[in-house]
Amino acid sequence: MGTLGIFTPSLFVVLLTVPYFDRLRQSLFFRRAVRGVLATFVGLLLAVAVNFALVISWTIPTGILALQRHLVHYATA
Repeated sequence: MGTLGIFTPSLFVVLLTVPYFDRLRQSLFFRRAVRGVLATFVGLLLAVAVNFALVISWTIPTGILALQRHLVHYATA
């Protein structure tokens, strides 16, 4: 039931805006609003990542593992 409460509103927004999306994309107000929403999302994601990193009890082995995982991830990307 919780899944319906979370995903149903966004589903309705998508279904209602699909017919008008081409016209919305041409709107300067809409493009600025989307840019603002994306900037807000990136800022919140960064805040959560920093908060999470501060809460973890870092030791030398966990730091080495995190750094190794980070380097492997970006070397293969």
